[in-house]
Amino acid sequence: MPGPARRIYPVGSVAVRQAAAVERRASTVYVPGRLPAVQAVRAAVPSAVARFAHRTLARTSFTSTGPLGAGGRAAAHPAADPRPTDH
Repeated sequence: MPGPARRIYPVGSVAVRQAAAVERRASTVYVPGRLPAVQAVRAAVPSAVARFAHRTLARTSFTSTGPLGAGGRAAAHPAADPRPTDH
């Protein structure tokens, strides 16, 4: 886990935040308090990564390697269908 997520918070401070959340009947409790902001940013990450990857891959030249693995070989050289046909 990255550094900030690895931090262990004192039981007392967590208990105070949890008690305050129960008193105001909150459906969620965040310790540390910055987590709601992190969740908002987290929602934007997949689209940002997709845009970055699209721009980066668009500038990269690739050459096809052809079908890969056993499935690729089977697709490239289809065998006769071993199932009997009903005529």
